[in-house]
Amino acid sequence: MPRSRLLLAAVTTLAITAASLVMTTQVASANEYYNSIESASASNVDWMSRVPGDTTLDKLSVPGTHDSLALCGYSGTGGDSCDPVTTSITKTQENHGYSGQTLTTQFNAGIRALDIRVRVDKGDAGMSFTVHHGTYYQWANFTDVLTKARDFLAAHPRETILLHLKAECTGETGSCNDADGYGNDEWRLKTLRSYLEGKAYTGDGDTSVPATNWSNLFWTPSVTGTDQADTPKLSETRGKIVLTTFRGVRGGIYGGYGLKIPYPGGGSNEEWVQDDYQVDDISDINDKWEKVRTHMRRANGVWDLSRPGEKQHVYQPNSMYVNYTSGSGSGAHPFTVAGGTPTANGVNEFLIQCLHNTDGRCPEFYPGRDDKFGGEPSMARTGVVMMDFPGGGLIDELVKRNRTAP
Repeated sequence: MPRSRLLLAAVTTLAITAASLVMTTQVASANEYYNSIESASASNVDWMSRVPGDTTLDKLSVPGTHDSLALCGYSGTGGDSCDPVTTSITKTQENHGYSGQTLTTQFNAGIRALDIRVRVDKGDAGMSFTVHHGTYYQWANFTDVLTKARDFLAAHPRETILLHLKAECTGETGSCNDADGYGNDEWRLKTLRSYLEGKAYTGDGDTSVPATNWSNLFWTPSVTGTDQADTPKLSETRGKIVLTTFRGVRGGIYGGYGLKIPYPGGGSNEEWVQDDYQVDDISDINDKWEKVRTHMRRANGVWDLSRPGEKQHVYQPNSMYVNYTSGSGSGAHPFTVAGGTPTANGVNEFLIQCLHNTDGRCPEFYPGRDDKFGGEPSMARTGVVMMDFPGGGLIDELVKRNRTAP
C-alpha cells in the first residue's frame, strides 16, 4: 500500500475509533534512543573529519532520518497549532524549527543522511520544490534544505551529506498534488535540473528566469542527469551533498542521478535497501525489527541457518546498504514504532540494544554466538540507518562504529 493511502487509512481509523486513538498515542518518554536528538555528543558535529579520506561511503555507519522534515499534520498558517490527530500519524522527527531549521539540529547531532519528499510547485518565482509528507506541507522548501546544508558544510567542510530525494505527490486521495498540469516525470526532473543550472522554469515550456545555482554544493558525478555514479571515497565528497537517488512517486528510480548502488536506475533496490514500512499494529513492531536486523546481517555477510536462503546470499562488502527503521500503520504511529509504548519495545530500543550487545538482541554479531549463525564474525558497519525520532545516545552508538584515523 502506498504511504499516502497508509496515512489516509490511519486518519480514518483515528477519526472513527476513539479507543484506538487512546491506545496508539501513549507517547514514550524521551531517553537515549528516542526523541532526544539534542543529547547527542557535541563531538558528532564533525565526526566524518576523523574518518580516513580513503574510506568509501559504503564502509560507513551513517545515522540518518526518515522523512527528515515531517514535523506537522494539518496546521494553521506557518505551522502553528498542529492538529494532534493528523500530526500523530505524520510527524517523524522532533520539531526544532520550520524552514529547514530542524536540519541544523540534526546535522549538529551527527545525522548525515536525509530523506526529503518534494512536491512540484508553481509560484511567482517559477517552478520549485516544496517539502511534503503525504498531503501536508511541512513549512519548508527545497531551497531551505539546500541553504541549511550549505551553511553546515561551510562551517564543517570535512563532512558529507547523503540526500535521498523522492517525488511525493501521487494525486490520489490522502496524498498531495503537484501544481496543476505539472504532475509528471518531465516536470519533476526539469525542476530538479533548475536548481543545478541556476534558473527557474516559468512553467511555459523551456522558458526560464535566472535563479540561484546550487550545482557547486553537490558532488558532481551524482547529479549529471546522464549517468549514475560509482560509490566515492569520503575524500572526494567532503564539503558536498551526495545525491544518492531521485525516486518517482511509485518508488521508481530516475536514471542519471544518484549512485549505481544502492539505487540502480530502472532497476530494483531491494538487494540494498530495506524500507518495509507497513506496521499495522503495535504487535507488529517485533516483525519490523527483525527486518532491520536481517538487513544488518546482509550488509555484514552474516547468515542465520534457521532462515532459508540467508547462507546462500552473496556478501557484497563494497555495496552501500540503506536500512529504514521506520514504520507506521492504522494501529501504530511513527512515534510508537520508534519509541514503543509502556508495554511494548520500539525499534529504536531494539537497535541500541543490538549495538550495545545487550538483551540478546543480535548475538550473531558478537563472540560466542550460536552455531546457527555463520559468515563474517562481526558487525563491520551498519550502513545508512534511516530513523524516526532518534535519541542522542542511539546516534552516538552509530557514529562510534566508524573507523577513525590513528
